[in-house]
Amino acid sequence: MAARGLLEMGSGWRIGDGASANLWNAQWIPGSKNRRLKCRNITTKYTLVADLINHEKGTWCEDVVREIADATQVDAILSTLLSRLQIPDIRIWRVDGSVVYTVKSGYRLLTQSKLPKQNIPNDSTGITATTFFTKLWSLQLPQKIKIHLWKTYRNFLPTFTNLEKRHLSTSSACLMCSDEWDSVDHILRFCLLTIQVMDALHITRSTVPTRMEHRKWLIDSFMMGDDLNRKILTVTNGRFDAFVAEALACERALWFVGELGFQYIEVEGDSLALIKKLRSSEQDRSILSPIILEIKNMVISFESVTFSHVWREQNEAAHSKAMEGRRLAVDHYWIEEAPEMAEKVVEKDMV
Repeated sequence: MAARGLLEMGSGWRIGDGASANLWNAQWIPGSKNRRLKCRNITTKYTLVADLINHEKGTWCEDVVREIADATQVDAILSTLLSRLQIPDIRIWRVDGSVVYTVKSGYRLLTQSKLPKQNIPNDSTGITATTFFTKLWSLQLPQKIKIHLWKTYRNFLPTFTNLEKRHLSTSSACLMCSDEWDSVDHILRFCLLTIQVMDALHITRSTVPTRMEHRKWLIDSFMMGDDLNRKILTVTNGRFDAFVAEALACERALWFVGELGFQYIEVEGDSLALIKKLRSSEQDRSILSPIILEIKNMVISFESVTFSHVWREQNEAAHSKAMEGRRLAVDHYWIEEAPEMAEKVVEKDMV
């Protein structure tokens, strides 16, 4: 029974046709803390997530979603990808990025849920380290970024100050500005190179007091909002991110060349994760699962389709056409000709 409770706490639904996920009780909304629906109006007309879906078009019934869902969840729901293929809902493990249960991730969830809360608030926000990292791990960010922030907070970075303490360096001075100790505090806030880079990128520097210890400063700098609702800053805004956009672009490109009658297709992309998903024979459980299934279903209609990963530098022709299309700012396509810039890149590649 204890194991069942753990699985219920960490599991959720990846929506397909919505026929298996209970609208009110299931954890199915991406980005929400517990992924359950916060309803504006409870009505017996709707019992399953399927009741919010237009199955013929493979889209959400936006008017129904806005009628019953809390305003803070509407964008997350409408941004959830759906498939026209009526695929069944999938049970996923939402604790780990792989969305597949492992003993390690189960143990981590169990220990986190039983850990005593750390009542060590930040000097200005009142946010605890536990709250900060709980929110951080739930963000849709590459794992390397989350791990780097954790290592920064724990002062596990190989700064010269840390290396000197372990007798691995004879100097603790910063190589960039030479007038300060090379510590986490210095790298984050005081190094002249850091300041120059942030100014060049037009990033507003934190107004948190400089006397604040780096761990509290790190939390404070990543928190924003009013007194009623503080949340970690994130680049997501309810719209599709670059990863999803690339998958959608691949799907639309295959549809387009199919309409033109091409049968032997080579797909090249610089997203290694996406290419691996398209080449894998295993069922995808990620947020891209509806698109991946659509693409694999389309592949059957061609004589041959290959998916290859190339670095962006090796695919400058496609990149130049994308830039030209963005400049035009209207729907546009090229069949037997291409922009002059792209043709020059192709000629250069053929030399």
